[in-house]
Amino acid sequence: MLNFSDVTCLAIAAILTFLLGLEREMKGREAGIRTHLIVGVASCLIMIVSKGIEPSNAARLAVGALTGMGFLGAGVVMKTKSHVKGLTTAAGLWSCSVIGLACGADYWLLAMLTTFIILVSNTILKNFFKFLKLI
Repeated sequence: MLNFSDVTCLAIAAILTFLLGLEREMKGREAGIRTHLIVGVASCLIMIVSKGIEPSNAARLAVGALTGMGFLGAGVVMKTKSHVKGLTTAAGLWSCSVIGLACGADYWLLAMLTTFIILVSNTILKNFFKFLKLI
């Protein structure tokens, strides 16, 4: 049965993963807003659905979501002789799955804090390290 709490979970997951996807989209990365949003909302739904089933089966659903992310993440990682590209995007997609699971389990504040930390890492810290290399 649909309730306000579940709708709130989905909405928060959508907003948080949208923000992470937006950051990747603005940098022209392989996976952008739509991919991050779909991963986050679907993972949230998995956790919401899992609340209504036996706990051991609920854990299997969450593990399945994270395992599936391994396949999706592998698709955005490219390796050349001297460079690996797409690791941050793959990690971001995996993080969106975890954020969605957290929202679905009603851990919204942790999901928000995690989103903030990832955004800081992908924007401010990256520029800070570039600045350090110039010194």
